[in-house]
Amino acid sequence: MTLICNSCAMDLQRDPESGGTDENGEKITRYCSFCYQNGDFVHPNITVKEMQIYAQEVLNSLGVPKPIAWLYTRGIPKLARWQMQRNPAKKIVNPPPQEPDDDEDEQRDIFIR
Repeated sequence: MTLICNSCAMDLQRDPESGGTDENGEKITRYCSFCYQNGDFVHPNITVKEMQIYAQEVLNSLGVPKPIAWLYTRGIPKLARWQMQRNPAKKIVNPPPQEPDDDEDEQRDIFIR
């Protein structure tokens, strides 16, 4: 089962730290280490649109063409972090890890190999 970050959609197998950390420094698998450290978001005030742009820029810097980077980041608004912001009454304290869509796996394989 492939786990992805519930903030940026990063495949946690690609995260050098294999996930973020809670307030006790324990490893968590709902967010990557680039998004979540020591129980807090690294960029707490970033918007979903800004996250998409940031993720696209990172992918572009790694040599991923802009159209592929856009495809990869289009699902970010559906992730738990952004759903909680859109509907605070539906607060998810410990969201389950999300798996990418099969189409996203295929697209990701294009530029990760």
